[in-house]
Amino acid sequence: MSGPVTIIRSPTVASVIAGNNTGVAGLSGDAPTLAPITAQTKQFANDDLDDGTPEGAAKADNYVRENVSNGTFNQADVDRGNSAEPTERDNSATNPVSATPADCQAIHQGYSLSTLIGSSTTLGNFIRDYPALASCKLSSVPAQCGLRAEDIVCNLSNLCTQIWEPLKFQYPGLILTNSLRIGSNIGAGPHGTGQSMDVQFTNNGVPLPPSAYFAIAQWVKNNLPYNQLILEYHTARGPLVAWLHIGIYAGTGKEVTGANKLLTMMNHRIKTTGLANLAV
Repeated sequence: MSGPVTIIRSPTVASVIAGNNTGVAGLSGDAPTLAPITAQTKQFANDDLDDGTPEGAAKADNYVRENVSNGTFNQADVDRGNSAEPTERDNSATNPVSATPADCQAIHQGYSLSTLIGSSTTLGNFIRDYPALASCKLSSVPAQCGLRAEDIVCNLSNLCTQIWEPLKFQYPGLILTNSLRIGSNIGAGPHGTGQSMDVQFTNNGVPLPPSAYFAIAQWVKNNLPYNQLILEYHTARGPLVAWLHIGIYAGTGKEVTGANKLLTMMNHRIKTTGLANLAV
């Protein structure tokens, strides 16, 4: 492997070194330990079925029906969430800043779980240590979704440096529920290409209420070079929970276009384009 690679990021974040396999354990400023995981942070959703098309809406409806039938979801809880009306909306223009592609020459020549893909985040941190969902803790990166493994690692580096690390700096209680997905967890969205992650938020280890997510989503919209931002709500298992799906496109993988770049969802279905506060 050649030397480290400099990644140029958006003006909100300083440049970092990626692709360096040496000295990781002794880094000053290693990524902080995440807050304790609670039942709320383990919520997982097939968040890419409803893609704004009639076919996508039908798939999402079928997914919910199947889970009601097998007892995973409760129809009354689904109906309660689906009837929620926004208390706040934000349909303002999105952040015009685009993601800056990383120079991934070193990654293409070789990488391991100890390879830095951010200022203090290793590949192993991002795909194995930090994800809260056990099914999304990975020890390797496969070739999938038409991309080589090293292309996916490069996408993960873009996601880490331009979304995860600045968001973690702004909200230290950030929890990564999942980033890269493989196998049956991939879905149709950019999780399989290493371009997206789902996150939740805590304060001193206590999950933030769903009502806090609207303002956080606004901060992401106005400050980070996302390609897709979804404010997601879920009541199908009982309590109202929320999380953010954030994706990035830096030239490789799947690019989300049009109205689907900024969405609010409830129980796996698109509620509205733009951001809406459904926490009532």
